[in-house]
Amino acid sequence: MNEAYASQPPEVQSNEGLGLPPGETPETTLTPITKQEFQTKIDAINTEIKEIPTKIEIATAPFGSNTGYIAIGGIVISLLVVIILLLIRNSLLSRINNLTKDFKELKEKNSRFANLDKEIATLSGENYELRNRLESLENKIKNTPTVETRPPITLQKSAPLTASPYAASPPPTLLDKCKDFIADFNALNNFAPNERRVKRNEFFNKYQIRAFNCKNFNERMNNPALEPQFEIAAQAINGEYWAYEVESNTFAVVPNVKNYNDNYHGARAMVFVFDSNYSGGNYANIRVVKPAIFKGMWQLSEKGELVLS
Repeated sequence: MNEAYASQPPEVQSNEGLGLPPGETPETTLTPITKQEFQTKIDAINTEIKEIPTKIEIATAPFGSNTGYIAIGGIVISLLVVIILLLIRNSLLSRINNLTKDFKELKEKNSRFANLDKEIATLSGENYELRNRLESLENKIKNTPTVETRPPITLQKSAPLTASPYAASPPPTLLDKCKDFIADFNALNNFAPNERRVKRNEFFNKYQIRAFNCKNFNERMNNPALEPQFEIAAQAINGEYWAYEVESNTFAVVPNVKNYNDNYHGARAMVFVFDSNYSGGNYANIRVVKPAIFKGMWQLSEKGELVLS
């Protein structure tokens, strides 16, 4: 049947269905196709229909396809937009905070200016009052009658007062009473040995010297922290300490040492009785700056002072 149809020429359609006037033919005519061409078109359509599910899967695939990449790109763009909006929001918040701080500072400055205005107004009022008082005083001065002025009275200078020779002088101190004793003791070092013995005897007789020693010097050699104990020397001339009774039961004390060394300084308690410049070794020259003061026999009351060389 198809072959008969293909071999026959196409029929001419009537003009009535085409809307043409009678006797005219349409400009286009149908072209006849073969069976093979028709089958080819049918196969093409079937192929298109089969490919539709595959195209739908590709279009709806989230990843691993062009559409997936497009979806990821959209998400990335959305995230970028969100980040940009957040940055803009933070920037706006920062500017708002800065503006708030500036507003507070301006408000404080305005309050200070307001206080200054009040102070200026107060000072202006006080200035006005002072000016009125000043004008009032000036008017009083102008209206006050003048008084005859007289030259100032000059006082004659009197002769300076001199101290009366009969005025009582202050009583001598304990150190004043010891000056001759200290001078004579220091002078003993200036004499030769033979003459020194003579001068020493004169010194003993003049000041009625009493002598004493450190009683517990052996114990102090082992324990220098022990408080020294003193006792009267058997022979005054050889006593470690010479004492002169300046006042009743009060003694000025000097050291009787030929060579001042660590034994006298520590065990025999010189460090306890005198301040000095001792730094170890032997010292042959001893000069008394201030004697030690003892009360009774023998309680240290005040330390003395030595210069060693």
